[in-house]
Amino acid sequence: MKERNTTVEGNLDKWVNEKVEKCKKQLKDTYQYLQLDDLKEFANEKGDTVPFGETEVFWGLAILDKQGLAEYPKLKFSKTLMGFIQCFSYEDFKKCCDQIGTPKDMTEYLGFRQDYFTLDEKEKDSEDDCIRNFLTEKYGVSNPDKRGMDAFKDFLSVFKDRRVSDFGEEEQYREIVKFLAYLNRVEIRAFVTCLNNTIYDAKRKCLSYNKCMGPLKNTDAGIIFIACEEGITEKIKMVVDLCRYKKRFECILAAVIYFETDIGFRIDWYYLERKWEYSETMEKLINEPELAALWNGGKKVINV
Repeated sequence: MKERNTTVEGNLDKWVNEKVEKCKKQLKDTYQYLQLDDLKEFANEKGDTVPFGETEVFWGLAILDKQGLAEYPKLKFSKTLMGFIQCFSYEDFKKCCDQIGTPKDMTEYLGFRQDYFTLDEKEKDSEDDCIRNFLTEKYGVSNPDKRGMDAFKDFLSVFKDRRVSDFGEEEQYREIVKFLAYLNRVEIRAFVTCLNNTIYDAKRKCLSYNKCMGPLKNTDAGIIFIACEEGITEKIKMVVDLCRYKKRFECILAAVIYFETDIGFRIDWYYLERKWEYSETMEKLINEPELAALWNGGKKVINV
């Protein structure tokens, strides 16, 4: 929730309470609007449609942008929403985004934070204390390794502009982004390593599709990395489906990497979601000698 006029008149505590109460009212109005109109999705100014899932968890956040705001109630209860509104100073919220790092971990952090702080009180523990405790509980250390995180952020920053509509990426964009947003920092490090190794294979003109991540935590999903010479073809789509079947994934994301010039490479993306069912045809195909060698770590030099 945001408001343009943040002028403080008088007591800072009073200003905080007024803004949080206003935020609660806005969230209650929005919640009631969604319930009454049975809104299943909404579209932003660019026309990108975002669906609401029936089992989604919605968090109410009040981010207070005011210099010098060191202490404030971290939680407020809303009877109408039957839950808590979490309050942050803008500086504390930036710390969370920087130190926690991923959307998936941030969602889990909100649940941890709700249990960590006490309702309506100005806590002696700082946001830094809460972040350190969360990271220690999840990763075993308060300052986990960030290797790969910066590379992953750089990759995502250009991802939207590098889509190829001919391969269906335009239609699949939101599914692909949602898929990547579920990665935690351990999975991100593995993702970046696989991506770099596959780029190296493509540079050496090696066909490879033996690098696969998954199942990803708490999901029947995985990622396959393919080095090839021309991007997504019907054969590549078949290989992706075979990998999905072999690994018993419900959905799979393929990163297909190839070099257009001696130094310039592309990454095309293909997302496939399909319920796993036993198939005699698929069983025979995944045991074909050429495919079996590649599943087991082999590589094939592309004819040049």
